[in-house]
Amino acid sequence: MNIDDPKLTAYALDELDGAERAAIAHEAAASPEAQREIEETQTMARLLRKEFAAELSKEAPLRANLSDIRDDPWLWSIGDHCSLGCGRAGYHR
Repeated sequence: MNIDDPKLTAYALDELDGAERAAIAHEAAASPEAQREIEETQTMARLLRKEFAAELSKEAPLRANLSDIRDDPWLWSIGDHCSLGCGRAGYHR
């Protein structure tokens, strides 16, 4: 079995339908190299999911030179006009 076949990765990530999954499973069963590749891909996917979930659960701290403006009513009432002026000034040559 060719371990560079994208279907092997799709198999490891449980992305194949029944017929393709069965065919790859049959081929992989006869190849220790393919079985190792499947295990490595599944392990890497688990680690990536775990790390991604950990990143999502963290809230990024505000840096010292930034202000939280999400709930500033003044900014949102006048900010539209300021952004138009700033944008226009940026394109003026």
